[in-house]
Amino acid sequence: MPDIIIPQRKKPTSDAGYFEIVTQAVFQAGFSWKVVEAKWGGFGEIFGNFNPKIIAQWNEDQILAALESPFIIRNERKIRATVENAKQFLILIEKHGSFEKYIKSISSKSYKEISNILKDQFKWMGKTGAFFFLYRINEDVPKWENR
Repeated sequence: MPDIIIPQRKKPTSDAGYFEIVTQAVFQAGFSWKVVEAKWGGFGEIFGNFNPKIIAQWNEDQILAALESPFIIRNERKIRATVENAKQFLILIEKHGSFEKYIKSISSKSYKEISNILKDQFKWMGKTGAFFFLYRINEDVPKWENR
């Protein structure tokens, strides 16, 4: 049996930290954690250290430049989703004061309800992405097979 690499759980300390994990959840879809982890160092450089204010302002030229970068996973739909997710992320921050406060505002709901909310809020955030995101930010999640 191959070694299974499990990402570390850690509560982010900033909105950029939360946005980084949202972005990881998007790019994780369809890839093993090992593949994403191997490329992750380049993501921060390409995606403005995960500052959603920067990414939300990206234009077509910046999207196309990211598609040319050998330092990230070059998936056009996921790159475009990241730009749209940055815009949604900023809306949630404006409404709640911070992304952490947004998460706290939905934390009394069941795991399934929270997962569905995240899937509705963010592009390319499916059932597995929502599980990955909540797991990474150290929220309660069910066993993998019960997600």
